[in-house]
Amino acid sequence: MRVETQRATKRLGIAACFMVAAAAVGACQILSGVDDLTFAADGGPASPNGATEAGGDGGGVDGAVDASSDASVDATALDGAVDASLDAAPVDGSVDAGPPTFTMYLVPDGLQAPLVITPGPDGGGALWFTATSSAAIGSITTAGVFNIYPIPSGASPSGITVGPDGALWFTEISQDKIGRLALDGMFIEYPAAGALSGTANNITTGADGNLWFTELAAGRIGCMAPAGTLVAEYPVPTANAGVTDIAAGPGGTIWFTEASAGKIGRITTGALVMEEYVVPQLSPSAPQPANIVAGPDGNMWFTDLSGYVGSISPDGSRVLEYSVSNTEPIGITVGPDSTLRFTERTGNALGRVTLDGGVSAVSLVPPGGGPTEITLGPDGALWFTEQSAEYIGRYVGP
Repeated sequence: MRVETQRATKRLGIAACFMVAAAAVGACQILSGVDDLTFAADGGPASPNGATEAGGDGGGVDGAVDASSDASVDATALDGAVDASLDAAPVDGSVDAGPPTFTMYLVPDGLQAPLVITPGPDGGGALWFTATSSAAIGSITTAGVFNIYPIPSGASPSGITVGPDGALWFTEISQDKIGRLALDGMFIEYPAAGALSGTANNITTGADGNLWFTELAAGRIGCMAPAGTLVAEYPVPTANAGVTDIAAGPGGTIWFTEASAGKIGRITTGALVMEEYVVPQLSPSAPQPANIVAGPDGNMWFTDLSGYVGSISPDGSRVLEYSVSNTEPIGITVGPDSTLRFTERTGNALGRVTLDGGVSAVSLVPPGGGPTEITLGPDGALWFTEQSAEYIGRYVGP
């Protein structure tokens, strides 16, 4: 396959386009003279894989480190987001017509290295994401309009979620804070760790109405009330576990991944017990569970950087993994058809796995993009970040 790439940055105001010469990939089209591109891709055939089952090895922990605090940084109001609008409207809102299609939006200055992306609370069709190299939160509408919200402290954000109050809550991994961004542009930043540096990493909203987050360096799970009070921090039993992603699960549980320990963890929102479950090693590489999401079947689904997508039952007694090739599956979300969709960072691809373990051939994304995080957008399409290539992508197709 011959691949020719032409890319000019928005900083110079020149359009960019990937031209892919391959039978399975259609022509690239520049849209309205801006740095967006749309191309068709072949989703490929389905190839079911057998699952490998392993029993969970849970161990309970009932102690919590109390680190309550009502301190917060004074709120800083922004007088409006920096407008970096794109004029193109490359999609028609349809998610089931035509061939599989990618639309790529080059992020503007001030939103470099987009990482975690989530649908917003405003009902207006925007998605929100962290810009790790720009100390900013960004939003993009389904029509491709960007807005930039610089973080007052200059901190590097990581995870982001919609809070119980309808605001965007995010972690500041470089400053051990949890940030809150209201839709009017008002920021508040709260201390996220007790005596030890925690490096707040990812965040989710629990069924109890609190914000729950992982502390990567300290090996703890933190809990913060919507008022900004740090409720408690719960140490993970395994030392140096590399607690990474976090998601709310069924029955008021919170689930998290331990990439360094090769385990999945669970804690109840009442913090009465914490358990860990071993992810089986199915290849020469040790398991590295990365991201996790609640599935439509009541199980929790996760990616494993060693080349698998897996599920774990609500009680932790059953772990299944499905081989998806050694291309670093990382981001995961529930798709519009109740399947699981995931990104393959080194394979430059998106993948799909059904609830019974049928893994579809991945769809090509722009060469060298390295898709990272993924979510289902308000338009029914899949939206993903390319942290290194600095694109936000939209995918429509099976």
